Amino acid sequence: MADEVELFRQQRGVPFTWHETKSVQLLMQTFRDIPDITHVFDLGAGTAAAAIAAWRCGISYEGICYNKAHKDWLDNVMDNCMYAVVAEGIGTKVSNKDKEFQGKVRHFFGPQVDEGMRVLHAKKQVAIAEDVDPDQLPGDDHLEDNDC
Repeated sequence: MADEVELFRQQRGVPFTWHETKSVQLLMQTFRDIPDITHVFDLGAGTAAAAIAAWRCGISYEGICYNKAHKDWLDNVMDNCMYAVVAEGIGTKVSNKDKEFQGKVRHFFGPQVDEGMRVLHAKKQVAIAEDVDPDQLPGDDHLEDNDC
């Protein structure tokens, strides 16, 4: 276990909170396993992994932030992720009308879309920067093909 923690620290740094080492996929599976779950109340909002997992599962989410700066930062992270999801049509069938809207989102919110994609595909970004195989890194990207 100590070796795994040290490897994680070397590859990804020290997490904001240790519960943030849980992947979005693990959190989504946890939410799936709880019958009739409609709301998540997170006592440590961290870096938005639980918020993203809840959103992917269509579950309402409320999280407690550590202070106003943390809240503002998390709001910004989630906004950017949603710009990216809309612009890329992730998890949806895209009509021609949607493609036009997506183009407008990319045009007017390009930097936010880019930042959101960076967050949603964090594991790929680390793998590129470290020049390693993404499958060798712990955790996962926030968006995968399987939804709740």
